[in-house]
Amino acid sequence: EEEEEEEEDDKRRVLFILGGDHPSAHLRRKPEQVERFDRLSLLEAAAMDLSMEVAKMTTEAFDSRKDCLLGDMFSTCLEKRDKEYEETRKARFEGLMETLDSVGILKDCVAANHDSLVEGSDNVYLKDTHKCLRHAQFEDKEVCTIVKTFVNTFGEKVAVKCFKSGTFVCGLCQKETSEAFLERFKRVLAVFEGNKDLLAKACCDSLFAALADEDDGGAFISRIEKIIDDYFDGNCNLFATRCCESLLAAINSKAKTDELRERIDLLIADDDDGDNDLYGDKNTSLAASAGNSFYSGLSGVEGDKYAKFLLEIRKRFYKENPDGFASACSRNYMCALLSYKKDGKLTVELISDLAEIQKELFAGSDLGMTQALWQNFSEKKREEKKWTTLTDAEKEKFTDAEKEKRSMKAVHAFIQQERLLLEKERGMRGEARVPLQPLGPRDALFQRIRQELAAPKKGVINPNAAKRRTTYWSKWSVTEIAWLLFLVKKFGKDWPKIATCFGIADCFNARTAKACKLTYSKQLKEMEQEKENEDGDDESKENHPAKRRIINCKRWSVTEIA
Repeated sequence: EEEEEEEEDDKRRVLFILGGDHPSAHLRRKPEQVERFDRLSLLEAAAMDLSMEVAKMTTEAFDSRKDCLLGDMFSTCLEKRDKEYEETRKARFEGLMETLDSVGILKDCVAANHDSLVEGSDNVYLKDTHKCLRHAQFEDKEVCTIVKTFVNTFGEKVAVKCFKSGTFVCGLCQKETSEAFLERFKRVLAVFEGNKDLLAKACCDSLFAALADEDDGGAFISRIEKIIDDYFDGNCNLFATRCCESLLAAINSKAKTDELRERIDLLIADDDDGDNDLYGDKNTSLAASAGNSFYSGLSGVEGDKYAKFLLEIRKRFYKENPDGFASACSRNYMCALLSYKKDGKLTVELISDLAEIQKELFAGSDLGMTQALWQNFSEKKREEKKWTTLTDAEKEKFTDAEKEKRSMKAVHAFIQQERLLLEKERGMRGEARVPLQPLGPRDALFQRIRQELAAPKKGVINPNAAKRRTTYWSKWSVTEIAWLLFLVKKFGKDWPKIATCFGIADCFNARTAKACKLTYSKQLKEMEQEKENEDGDDESKENHPAKRRIINCKRWSVTEIA
């Protein structure tokens, strides 16, 4: 009996609201659904008013009422609610138009009928991006005043971005929370040293939700300041650029923040010699590691286990390249794969997969997975997991060839595909292992190239390029041709971009797009000719492999060097 009573205590009544009755139905575009939702909302509100009036009545008074009288009471409640709704709606839209127009952002938030509003139109069509503004209590004068203060303080750019967030609107545009929310937002601006552009970069739902917390909003700002000081070298610009939803969500309470800091310290302080100087300034790692999946994993229920897995990946695959590890953590594909759970628990599946990938594709070097390679591998893993969820009957619908292809482990399919692609592009055959980086590790150079391509500058891309050898007609060196082949693999036949890479790299001659294109075409022809020579079966030919192996004094071909 005691067990039954405990089970009864554990039970909770749950109401599931589906379809057109759900509160989100007003966001739909179909007018008939919106109208039905409005009617239902009105009826429900009137029914609640009636129930409160009946609750105030004595038992005798209630019993003396006839059904018709209760019906009249309900009609009265419905008429009252209908009138209040109409008045509130009208006052809200008038307040919205007047407030937003006075601060110059009405056109940014209202749709195509903006011009008709000045002619007295009652219809206000908010843009899809700003529909959450319909929940703002613009019928309240205090809220309107606070909204004006916010826009004037933070500028139109920040305001227009913030008003896209329903979380922000609920914090700033509700009478109960607006004043306190505005004061906290001013404190956040001070964290970014009054720079409104930096604040705009950091704005997101996680930030707004934490600031709206009446009990913890102020402490949340203090935690942001300490995170910037301890992990971003006090650089608020760096923090604004690299922060994300998951990071701000992970520090929205003291307990979660303490756990996150412990796990981050584990990753950035252990260098096997006890000096805690793996990255020097701590901001080097955390700024490069920024990514939603990275912080989601570290702040999760199994965050300690996740951090240990990351640490193992760093030690096994990036021992000599900690900055490369930090960069890999910023790739959401890797961190999302590491978050994969089986039976509700994290697994070491990714680590074993990476061991095979390094052995087959990056032997003798750190793991050189690019963003494109991570994306390809992630897609293979999704296909593998999707195949395992199919029933035998569903699998029978595929051909034998498709079954064989889909049943192959993702890591093996990935290695096979990348090796075939690499050998095809370089014109090599029969190699057991071919490193994916023919020129060896050039992490610093690659990093500079990524930065320059991400933010191209006007004029000369690299001032040193003009002082270097700019004789585009000069003979190409073997190293330059190998560099050209690598860039074509990385960027495709985007000749202007490839020419830009030659301009950035101080160790090479500056080359034009046309020169790159012509040299690549010439090189392809040479590689095809060498391939045809290798396929010859007549051992009497001078170019037969049996004879070429012993002619060590001849000039090495570009393909051989690559």
